[in-house]
Amino acid sequence: MIATDPHFISGGKKIRTEIIDAQPPGLHPAVILLHGSRGMRYSHERYQLMAEAFSAASGYAMLIPHYFDSTGTQWADESVYEAHFTAWMKTIADSIAFAQSRPNVDPSRIALVGLSLGGYLAVSLGATDPRVKAVVEFFGGIPDVIAETAKSMPPTLILHGDADSRVPVSEARKLESFLQARRVKHEIDIFTGQGHRFDPMTASKALEKSAEFLARHL
Repeated sequence: MIATDPHFISGGKKIRTEIIDAQPPGLHPAVILLHGSRGMRYSHERYQLMAEAFSAASGYAMLIPHYFDSTGTQWADESVYEAHFTAWMKTIADSIAFAQSRPNVDPSRIALVGLSLGGYLAVSLGATDPRVKAVVEFFGGIPDVIAETAKSMPPTLILHGDADSRVPVSEARKLESFLQARRVKHEIDIFTGQGHRFDPMTASKALEKSAEFLARHL
């Protein structure tokens, strides 16, 4: 069951966080799931279902921080990204500390899973925060400023559709090139005919691949 009462403070703001505790009792890896540009208000059920499915597949602790709370954002477009991307990175960094403080979480095994905007944020944190031990990104990529300055990344899984009209598949290839140049352990799966949201069968395959990837690297 997802609990919504826990929260942490970032930038003086209360950040709502939905949590699925790992079972059985003991220390487990934690996965922080990062929503996309439509936020939690418009896609709440989607992320809850994904977290529940991921928890069932992996047994990890799952956290969904409402990182838009730090900027009062409900829905984001490109101009909002530019204004708040750094603030969201700071909030997600604070969510890592919050995850590490949980009694059933192994603080040395934290992963980020991000979708679309959340994918860009997951990659950006992975490239700048050594606490992140693995990254899975759906429909995202790497911001130019990160690609130009970052020296390394944790193991990274790239999942994208070749028919994505919102975030073109070239963004996945750019991230792949970045990882190859730095000899980072990574995998990439480009799904034929899939757009910015996978169909149910492809989503199931992507979830399974994500769970297997994190099992190898956490």
